[in-house]
Amino acid sequence: QMMAAKSYRGMGSYDSRTANIRYNILRSDNATLYHKFSRHLGVNTRKEPQYNIDNWLNPDHRDFKPEIQAAVFYYQARVERDDRFKVCITTEEMDKAALKYVHHSQLIVDGTFGVCSRRLLLFIAMGVDEERKGLPVALFLFSAPTGNRATHAGYNTEILTELFFAWNRHLSTKFKISFEPYSALTDTDTKERGALLAVWKSVILLICKFHLRQCWTNNQKKLRCKGSEGMKGAVTARLYQLENRLIATTEHAAARALIEEERTFYSHLAEKEETRSMAEAALKHLTYILEYWMPENMWQSWSSRGRHAASARIGIPIDDMIPTTNHLESFNSVLKRKFIGSWLRTGRRLRVDLLIYILIARILPDIFARRLSRLEHRTWLTERFQARGADLVSIQQQNSDRIVAWWPEDESRQKSAQKLASEGGLASLTHPHPDDYTAVCSSSTEPDVFYTLSIQRSGRASCSCPDFQKKGGACKHLRAMRLVLDALVLAGHERAFNFPSTWLEAIQIE
Repeated sequence: QMMAAKSYRGMGSYDSRTANIRYNILRSDNATLYHKFSRHLGVNTRKEPQYNIDNWLNPDHRDFKPEIQAAVFYYQARVERDDRFKVCITTEEMDKAALKYVHHSQLIVDGTFGVCSRRLLLFIAMGVDEERKGLPVALFLFSAPTGNRATHAGYNTEILTELFFAWNRHLSTKFKISFEPYSALTDTDTKERGALLAVWKSVILLICKFHLRQCWTNNQKKLRCKGSEGMKGAVTARLYQLENRLIATTEHAAARALIEEERTFYSHLAEKEETRSMAEAALKHLTYILEYWMPENMWQSWSSRGRHAASARIGIPIDDMIPTTNHLESFNSVLKRKFIGSWLRTGRRLRVDLLIYILIARILPDIFARRLSRLEHRTWLTERFQARGADLVSIQQQNSDRIVAWWPEDESRQKSAQKLASEGGLASLTHPHPDDYTAVCSSSTEPDVFYTLSIQRSGRASCSCPDFQKKGGACKHLRAMRLVLDALVLAGHERAFNFPSTWLEAIQIE
């Protein structure tokens, strides 16, 4: 910036045509500038990161930073070789959001790594606001055990329990309540689930549908069998339909009966030479589901039974229950690529002390300031235009609701859909109602972003991707989902669906 503004000494009168000197920034100058900039922020990069952090949190030290101490509700330094460094962070805005959006409501928990130059893991607790947007409400940063080679595997139930207890104690003391989320959504990690149950005994644990289907799909891919592609496709479609029916179950006995019915079917197929290999593979998959996913507590976490129980306890409609951890997956991506990424030096990861400082002093305040600005703008729009026309807002809402799905010929989108379907981009196809299918699809440009799709037999359809939300029609994600449904119809496992070809036909359905 100083070079561009010609702020260095002598640059104001510098003329490259007559001067015998030139200004140049050397590589060593870059390092010096970074050190000076870090000192300007209050981070002494000449010291080891752990000493800076300890000094910031020590009221008797000259480098004490009260704003850092106020945001760190739990800290443990690494003194001995086997100790683990732990820092837990919440700001005032995060505490208020936890009270409003997580207490007696829904909590999402997930972890990530690769956020700094040290081998540390970052776990994030998140709530969902009235706009169905995710809000981080606590950050748990801790080091992997000494000698652990894989950072992402450097945690267990005990350390997560310790950190969740500290967060629970912090909020309960601050707000003089018994802080308790009524439901918690995680991926399929049993360590997170065990820690949540240890802290909140009656929390209803739910499993992300995307990660659930990913586990089932991965297990199917491991199985090897012989047979024609058509027969393999029929078996896959039948298993897929079974999985949808299992997810929709609300009675454990009924779910087990569905599996036993399929086991009987494939046992008969195994008696025939031409279908034996495929039937045995299908039976192995059913055994996997039965042994690992069908204990009653586990079944309740991923079936409709758990979601219904959680929605009843919270007191919200079943459709307001968050089905996947997409909010948190998306935040992880934005945090690392956008917020932390803008502070990277030549792509190198941040020191842990600088990471903690910018999280507390810059990134977290910026996230909540952006949210407040968005809410204020929305409030202003509503008040401003309702004052001039009481019906304008409702009319605009009605117009936005007119975004509908119809299926014109589109060679480009169709090719993209075929590629998407063949690469397995479509996941979590569920069958919540007899005439309704939903799915989750990852973005082709941002792998950590996921879209929610829905197709009804009547002809209604929707996708949360920007393409559909702006234009309607049928985006490539919906077209990929239609390919799957067409295969089910062709195999005789489903009745035909209505796909309107024009906007007028779609409007009449709506």
